[in-house]
Amino acid sequence: MPVEEFAVVDDRDLHPLVEKLAQHGAAAVFSRVRDRTVAHVTMPVSERDAEICRQIIEEWNSGVS
Repeated sequence: MPVEEFAVVDDRDLHPLVEKLAQHGAAAVFSRVRDRTVAHVTMPVSERDAEICRQIIEEWNSGVS
């Protein structure tokens, strides 16, 4: 399964993001790199679910979630 890296742009509680990703078969590990949070997301095998996970992260970073 591929791992993709995303910046997380705010300091909200990450638990809701993790739950949404898990509902579509993804898993995330977070790290702090130079004062920013980075998500390393193991994407699901299904390209459809992987695209949904990318959208979830995009919405999270835009403050929609």
